[in-house]
Amino acid sequence: MLYFQTYPSNDVVGLGDQPGEEILEAAWVPKISDIAHSLSMLCRFGGHIRTFYSVAQHCVLCADAARDGGYLPVVQLACLLHDASEAYVQDVLGPIKKVMRAWEKGQTSYDAVESAFQERITLTFLGSNASVMFTQLINYYDIAMYVTESQQLRDEALLTTSYNAEKFPIALPIIIEPWAQGETRRRFLGKFADLESQIR
Repeated sequence: MLYFQTYPSNDVVGLGDQPGEEILEAAWVPKISDIAHSLSMLCRFGGHIRTFYSVAQHCVLCADAARDGGYLPVVQLACLLHDASEAYVQDVLGPIKKVMRAWEKGQTSYDAVESAFQERITLTFLGSNASVMFTQLINYYDIAMYVTESQQLRDEALLTTSYNAEKFPIALPIIIEPWAQGETRRRFLGKFADLESQIR
C-alpha cells in the first residue's frame, strides 16, 4: 500500500499499488472538509484562465444551475460533488484524457483511480451511485458551465471540439465573479450542508 495525507482532516488515504489489490483501502471514508478545501485551491482549466477561478466554485454554480432548472436536492448534490474526486487525484485536461485513452486503447489507469475515488465519494454522501443515475443531467450542467466559464473567463474563442456540437448547451444566464479561496470553501460547505439536510 501507498499512503498520502489530506488537509484539513489529516486523514490518511491508503492506495493499493500491487496487482490484485483494491485501488482504495476499504475502510477509508472521504471527508467533505478535505474535498471543499482542496477544490477551493484548484484552478479550473488547469490554470489556463485569465484569473483564479476554482473547481469548488464551478461545482457550487453547477448545483445552483440544477436548482434553477427545478431539479431535486439529490440532483443538486450530485452536481455539487461531480468533480469531488479531483480533490484527491487533481484533474487532467479533457483533450489530454482523450489522448491518454487513445494511446492506452480504452480506460487509463488515471480513469480507474479517478472512478474509484468518485464512486466512494458518491456512495458516502449520496448513499447510492447517484452520479451514474444522474449522469446525463450532471454532464449537461457541467458542459453548460464550461461554455459560460469559457465565454466569461477566457480570452480565446470557445473550443467546442471536445464535445458533440449538436448537444452543446448554450451559456447559462449568470455572471461569474470569482470568489476568494476562503469564501469558496465556506460556500461549498454551506451548500453541501443545506442540500444534505434536505435529503436526509
